[in-house]
Amino acid sequence: MASTVHDVAKRAGVSVGTVSRFLNGHKLRAHNALKVEQAIRELDFTENLLAKGLKGNRSLTIAVLIPNLTGLFSFEIIKAMENVVEEQGYSLVIGDYEQSPQRLCKKLENLGRRSVDGLILFPLSYGEECREILEQYKHRGIPVILMDDRIPEFQTDIVSGDQSTASFRAVEHLIHNGHRSIAVITGRKQTNVTQERLTGCREAFRTYSIPEHQLNVVWCDYTLSGAEAVIKNLFESPTPPSGLYCTSYYITLGAVRAGKALGKTIPRDISLVGHDRFSATEVIEPQLTVVEFNLERHGREAGNLMMRRLRGDREDYPQEIKIQMKLSMGESVAPPGNFYSENSR
Repeated sequence: MASTVHDVAKRAGVSVGTVSRFLNGHKLRAHNALKVEQAIRELDFTENLLAKGLKGNRSLTIAVLIPNLTGLFSFEIIKAMENVVEEQGYSLVIGDYEQSPQRLCKKLENLGRRSVDGLILFPLSYGEECREILEQYKHRGIPVILMDDRIPEFQTDIVSGDQSTASFRAVEHLIHNGHRSIAVITGRKQTNVTQERLTGCREAFRTYSIPEHQLNVVWCDYTLSGAEAVIKNLFESPTPPSGLYCTSYYITLGAVRAGKALGKTIPRDISLVGHDRFSATEVIEPQLTVVEFNLERHGREAGNLMMRRLRGDREDYPQEIKIQMKLSMGESVAPPGNFYSENSR
């Protein structure tokens, strides 16, 4: 693979920031400039990177890989992330691996050949097959940050929401309103995010002495249509739940559509706690109670952590930054109503 800015900095005995300033045309102390120039020549860095029309004004690059380009969640985070890194002379390159581990591995290999300076990855359970490639990134000194999920047996920095606590609060809110038969609509069993959410849900049942078997976990594919189909089946069953906790934006919209298709209203017939507040949820009546990420803080924390790693600060490596999530109250939860009562007779 081609040499990176980190290789140059290590060879020259200076910081990555010093190399960055040199590449962007800033004047350095004479002895530092000589060391950087010599390292660039020895590593053939000029041929690999600067000869491609970037000499004198090269913007250092951080790659961001996301599962798909339709994810509102990841783009809100990326906006905040970009504000942080651009102030330090870096730019983001965003890639979509289409929820395919094979495509993710290919993207990682291609980015490695382009000598990116850092990587921020939204793995969502797709990264395990690419662990060997990611280890090569680490071996070459390229910082890797995972967003909201882990990759088994791969140690690195992680920025994530406090999923367990947030899910506890969501289910607790339903319990406080008298619900005991509660369904959690979720997906991707193998992800850390899903398991943390279920841990919070089960902890809420234990805290309020409700038998855990009354927590109905329903799996779907995180799409609006997929969620709508499984929720319709759920409420057409002989013993439908009285409350729903929907663990993503599209599952939440699918629940609203399923209720409408069945002629049921929220919260009289179906109590609902959803996830994420984007434009579509703002126009739903009544206003939904939802778990909200602090997406702007997610992005800032990831950007700031990446800048620290690029400056060579590894004192607390690997670090996991947990960001508090909040339960934003609306009017979509009420005591069990007619639909539950009629179908339980």
